[in-house]
Amino acid sequence: MVPTRANRHLLLCLIVLLLAGHVPAGSVAQEQTPVPGEASSAIVTVIVDLPDGQQTWLAVNRTTISDDDPPLPARSAVFYAPDAPLMLLYEGDSRIARVPQGTGVTLEEGEQVRVVTVQAGPASFLAVGVGAVVPTAPTDSYLAVGEPFPVAAGSYVMVLRRYDLTVRTGRTANEVRQHLTTLAHPALLYLEQGEITATPLGQDMPMLVQPHETIAVDDQSGLTPSDDGAIIVLVTLEPVEESAFAVGSTQLPPDATAPPQGTQTPTISPTADMTATVVATTMPTTEPMTPVDTDGDGLSDADEAQRGTNPTQNDSDGDGVFDGFEVSIGLDPTRPDTDGDGVSDYDEVPEEPAPGSGDTDGDGLTDGYEEQVSGTNPNARDTDGDGLSDSFEIDQGTNPRVIDSDADGVDDGYETGRGMDPLATDSDNDELADGEELNTYGTNPLNPDSDGDGRDDGYEVRVCGQDPAVYTDYTGVIVC
Repeated sequence: MVPTRANRHLLLCLIVLLLAGHVPAGSVAQEQTPVPGEASSAIVTVIVDLPDGQQTWLAVNRTTISDDDPPLPARSAVFYAPDAPLMLLYEGDSRIARVPQGTGVTLEEGEQVRVVTVQAGPASFLAVGVGAVVPTAPTDSYLAVGEPFPVAAGSYVMVLRRYDLTVRTGRTANEVRQHLTTLAHPALLYLEQGEITATPLGQDMPMLVQPHETIAVDDQSGLTPSDDGAIIVLVTLEPVEESAFAVGSTQLPPDATAPPQGTQTPTISPTADMTATVVATTMPTTEPMTPVDTDGDGLSDADEAQRGTNPTQNDSDGDGVFDGFEVSIGLDPTRPDTDGDGVSDYDEVPEEPAPGSGDTDGDGLTDGYEEQVSGTNPNARDTDGDGLSDSFEIDQGTNPRVIDSDADGVDDGYETGRGMDPLATDSDNDELADGEELNTYGTNPLNPDSDGDGRDDGYEVRVCGQDPAVYTDYTGVIVC
């Protein structure tokens, strides 16, 4: 009997599920839960070697996945699964790669892969590469996005980041805009959810970008999200020697010494031509030399050279907190979210305490208030260690003395940074606690029906005894 398309798909999914634990070596660059609003958190990275000349962003952007889709052609690229877990079946061998929702893998030259879904419901994917020639072959589905841009020959890191603007719309949008100002090349933007208005690269007028659309953007694009925010994916091209995600970073080691007295530290912009020769200017040494602080952020240019920050920008990581103040309270001035909890340093440190303000730890609460009212530690910005400052927790209603205010098994900082409710045990009201969904069943705590089979996750577990992360055909079934 010749199997129907539906049967072929079901058989393929069964094989995929049996082999889901087998991931080909070297295919997964980073597999982690995306951190909303953190500019320095990458979901996936890949190093590409480019020749001198004009390059163009190329993307495959399928909003639906079918058994009849052509395979992805050979190209070094990053692959992202925005709204459903996917499997990549490698043509010509038996390799299979699982790509959980919200994560990505790298695609290498010479590989042909087919994309299949492991559950019912909407499924899409994004694959992004860069090239000098726009593909025209019917089976090659990479399409040019935006205008070509000049690239010098060399090795580059292609980095895919995800920003959730639904949590802190204005602040996170500003992070994206500031990040674009540090890039030497335009970026590719993919809209995962919501709406934004932006001016694509090479155009004069802004346009409304809808979900699953891609455009090329730069620091002149003026990204403006809708009132409800948006979720965007940004793919950037960064020189290997300047990127924080590849060996060869220009950041000096912690024990590097300052330049000898009598020389002025050269000022280097992060987007400057790194091949240019910089000549040190001799300074008078008859009197002790005052440290040069070009950007007035409280760190000398020599200190910034050691730390890898930008001596011409007082806020190198664009988080709204001056580099010098970040260093003074133990934060990393090269990362907008030092502790990686999804809440930017700006939100966790509202403002620099004024001298004599009585706020020893700089958390926005006076020492007296912490000692007599909130019961928090006046010498610790984050008394319970959940990644949220004490004042931020008081503002949003969580307990600054308890790491998990709603006792659902998920820390307040993790829930806040990922759009979950730190004051509700069950954020999506599917009768499974957030901790159960994340730690036991692998389901989505923000989606009551993670596998899209028409039954809530809690109902499948409590009543049906089914796996809520795997699609079950309930057609014609009234009760389990």
